[in-house]
Amino acid sequence: MPTDSWSSYEDFKTARPLATTYYGLVRGAFEAGVRRICNGKRVGKAVDLGCGNGDFARGLRAVAENVVGFDQSHGLIKEALSHPDQDGVAFIQGNVLDEAAMAVLRSGDFDLVTAAWLHNYMHSEKDQHQLLREILRMLGAGGCIVFLIPGDAYTSVRTQRFAAELHWRQAWLKETPEYTRGVFSFEGSPWDEMTVWQPLWLAQLYRRHFSVEFLDVKSLWLDQGGLDGTVLEPPYDVMIGHRR
Repeated sequence: MPTDSWSSYEDFKTARPLATTYYGLVRGAFEAGVRRICNGKRVGKAVDLGCGNGDFARGLRAVAENVVGFDQSHGLIKEALSHPDQDGVAFIQGNVLDEAAMAVLRSGDFDLVTAAWLHNYMHSEKDQHQLLREILRMLGAGGCIVFLIPGDAYTSVRTQRFAAELHWRQAWLKETPEYTRGVFSFEGSPWDEMTVWQPLWLAQLYRRHFSVEFLDVKSLWLDQGGLDGTVLEPPYDVMIGHRR
C-alpha cells in the first residue's frame, strides 16, 4: 500500500454493515489460500508484502514461527508497530521495487510469501518482473506464495455499482489485453492509480517458477454466506503456488 492516506482504511472497512461483510469475505479467502498452501503444516518464516497495518501479517502466525510485514507507508508501519500484540512478527518500512530496501529481507530466508492487493500497484510489466525476481530471491527451496489479486469482475459495471454502495469510487481509463488501468478513491481519500492485471497473465508469469492454481472463490463465498443477499461476482482471486 503506497501512501499514508490508507491510515483510515480500517475504519472504512467497518463503517457499514455491507463493508464489514464484504471485507470479511476478503479476509476469509486470503486465509483459505494460506491454509490450502500450508496443508496443515507450519513453516519457519513468512513475509507479507504490502502489509499495511499488519492485520494479515499477524494472522500468518497461525502457520509460521516468525513473520515479517513489509510496506512502503511510514504511517501504516507505525500503526502496525503500535499494535499491542507484537509476538512473533516484525515490521519493516520499504518499497518492494527498491532493491536496496528489499535487501533487508535476506535471500532464501522465507518459506512463504504473501501479498494482498499488491500486484495492482505494479504499473508496468517491468515492475511485475522485478517483484517476481525479489520473491524468488527471498524464497527458499520449496517455498510457496499466496496472492490476493483483483479478478476479472473487478472492473465490471456491476462491481462499480457495488463499490459505490461502499463509498468507494473508481474510474477505468485504459484497457489492454494484459490489464485495465484506472483511478480510485475511498471515503474522500486522494485519488490513486490502480492497474488491474488479468489473473491469467499473472498466472502465466508465475507458473514458470511455481505450480500455480486459483482457489474457487465463488464456493468460498457460498460457504461463508455471501453478501447478505447482494448478488455479485467475486471481484478478486486468490492465487497460490509452490516453487518448482
